[in-house]
This record gives sequence, C-alpha cells and structure tokens, in this order.
Amino acid sequence: MRFFICLLTGLMTLVGQAREEILKDKQGMDCRLLLPSRINPNTTYQIIVGAPGLGGNSKGLAINDWVKRGDLMVLLPQFETRGARPFQNGDGIHAEKLIDLFTQVQSRYRVRDKLFIHGFSAGAQFAHRFTMYHPELVCGVSAHSAGSWATDGFGIISPQANTIPFAISCGEQDTHKAFPSAKFTRLQWFHRFREEIDRQDFPYLAKTWPDSGHAMT
Repeated sequence: MRFFICLLTGLMTLVGQAREEILKDKQGMDCRLLLPSRINPNTTYQIIVGAPGLGGNSKGLAINDWVKRGDLMVLLPQFETRGARPFQNGDGIHAEKLIDLFTQVQSRYRVRDKLFIHGFSAGAQFAHRFTMYHPELVCGVSAHSAGSWATDGFGIISPQANTIPFAISCGEQDTHKAFPSAKFTRLQWFHRFREEIDRQDFPYLAKTWPDSGHAMT
C-alpha cells in the first residue's frame, strides 16, 4: 500500500532518460518495454503495465514518461480488439500474453513480483478485469472511464482481490453509452462498480472530474 500511494503522488517527479526494448508476445505482436537508461543491479524495479485503449496500441498512453523516475519499467503490450472475446474482457489469450510478457521481463531484470496496471477507456476494462482474474499478480490498479465494469454480468469481482488498491475515475460529462447494448452510461457504470467494491471493502480511491467528458484527466 505504501508503494502504491508513493507511486500515485510522486509520478510527476521525473528524472533521467529512458530507453526501449521490443519483446514478442505469444501472438507475434511487438510489446514495448521502456527502461531507465542505466539499470542499477541493486534496484528491484516495479513493472507498470499500460493497457491500451480501443485499437489495441499503447503508443499514445501518458504513462510513457513514468520510467524516468528511475525505479520503474513500463510495459506496453498490444492487443487484438476484434472477435468474440476482445481484450477488454481481461481473460483468455490476452491475459496469457501479459503473463508471458511479465515472465520474459522477470527472466531479464530484477523486478517486483507483482504488476501495477493502468488503463483508460478500453484499457481500464482490461486493467480491472485482469486483476479480478489474476489478483496474485497485481499490486495496484489505475482504471479510468471504462466503457463497462465488472458488475451486472460483465465480469467478476473476486474476493481475493480485495487487498489490492484501486484508483478509479470518470468524467462527470461522460454520460454516453460505450456501445449500443450497454446497460449504463460510463458514469453510471463507474458508480455501480465503486459501490460494489465499497460494499466488499476494497481499498480504493474514486474521483469524478467536473466538466470532463470521455478524456484522460
């Protein structure tokens, strides 16, 4: 918990430079791994996963510069968004890919044994659902403006995940449905998820943003 709080409050203090490696995932897609320019053999690095938005590409995520803190590595996978089980579900081949990528990084570098996952919109869907399916691999979640949340038959809320801190948010003007058959608007669904994890005693931070629509804040 202390690491999670320090991460959220200290991300703007950026130092140093970053370099990039390309990993291949189980589907042959490129995954970017952003690292500090110099690796300290005495540092155990925290892996931050940037779950991509719709389209499955992480290049535009605002977390790319977080690596400049010096004690983090940023893992930016790509995902397939088509088919009956898109990556937003947080399971199947998409979950397997992320676990395999994490294993690859563990084989190369000294890293902590759990992931911190960040996502906006479609990425937020993957981030919180993957966590519910694999709580043993996650130390914290940052999920914002998801088109749907793991309530009302759209996933599970695992009791095993209720020690993991969640930071969740949504714009107060994000009042449209993400897809035609959605049961709720993004803002309504955010509140339903918040109420459910509150009822189940999850540690969480929740925020709505005035005058903000479907945009990262």
